[in-house]
Parts: sequence; C-alpha cells; structure tokens
Amino acid sequence: MQYTLNTPPFYGNWSVLSRNQAKIYYEWYIEHIPKRIEVLQQALRTSKEDSYQEWIATKTKLSLDVLGKWLVDNVTVTPVKEERRQEIIQEREAVIPKKYLSILELPDEELSEQTLSIIIDVGMYLGETFRHHFPQVQWELYTKNKRYIDYQRPILIGFGKMVDCNPERLVDVLARRIKDKTQDNIGLRNLFEAWSKYIPQNE
Repeated sequence: MQYTLNTPPFYGNWSVLSRNQAKIYYEWYIEHIPKRIEVLQQALRTSKEDSYQEWIATKTKLSLDVLGKWLVDNVTVTPVKEERRQEIIQEREAVIPKKYLSILELPDEELSEQTLSIIIDVGMYLGETFRHHFPQVQWELYTKNKRYIDYQRPILIGFGKMVDCNPERLVDVLARRIKDKTQDNIGLRNLFEAWSKYIPQNE
C-alpha cells in the first residue's frame, strides 16, 4: 500500500491553541482536503486486496461501504511508551476532575501514527461526501463555546438547529471501536445515513 502520512501543523488539544493558530489549522485543513483524498484513493488502489484496487473517490454511499471495510483492515496499534503515558496523564488532568482520575486505567497500546493519519483523511472524505449530497452543508471553524468538545476544530454545519458534525471525530470513535473489537455493524455508510437524518431536507 502506498500511503503518505498526513502532517497537520497542529495535533492534540485544540482548546489550548490561540485563535490565530486555530485559524491556521483550519485553513490548512480545507486547503489539503483534495490532496488528502487523492492520497486516500492511492492507498486503496495500491492495497493487496483486489476488492480495494478499483476504488474511486466518487463520494457515493457505495464508496463509503468499500472505504469502511478498508478502514477496518487498516486500524493498527502501537505500545504506549512512558513519555506518551505522561502526556496522557497531563491531558486527562486538564479536562477530568481529580476525583475521577484514579478510576481511569492508562492504556497499554494506542492507535498508530498511520491510523491517526488515516482517521484525518477518512474524516475529510466523509465530510466531503456529506457536502456532495447536501449543498447546504459547509465546513466551519467552531469558535462558539470554549467548553465544547470540538472547540477550534473544523466541523460541518447545516445539520439543523443545535447540531454540528465533526466527521473526523466520528471516524476516530469508529476506529477506536474497531481497535477494541466493539464496532458491531457500525460503518462509514451507517454513520452517513444516521447523520443525514439531521439535515433539513427543505433547504
């Protein structure tokens, strides 16, 4: 498989970024969507499995079926090193009350760097698939509420009142469920179908 890692200017805790840094990341994200979808297509078409070698990024529901299966095959993990364990502890201390920290186990393994890169790319593709089917859906940098989980992240708007969608987060949750073998039948197409129901159809 030929796959070039995604190299965003920032990655991690977006809430600590300055507004200017968040804007830089957002502009980088939007600018790189076409190229990263090309990289994703190249990765599938150079896979060992024949079923992926004809994949084209058509932004159709069928393309999500194939891409979802490829994602399952390409979620990999790596052991958590001590330096990374300390980072996880610091990240948790910043957002979780102290009384709950002791009951949370530290992981022995985490998603690999390649998998985290793939999550960004697949999230971009899922987002563009929404936009392809629903013209009212658009990318936006979320800056409304500092306590919101997607503060200063690229999100999709147009899903109706009080509903915003971060496709990268949806893919991240799916990848972690794949890692833990708890994803059941949840796939990219099912995510697309479920979130499509929030989009007003009369716009």
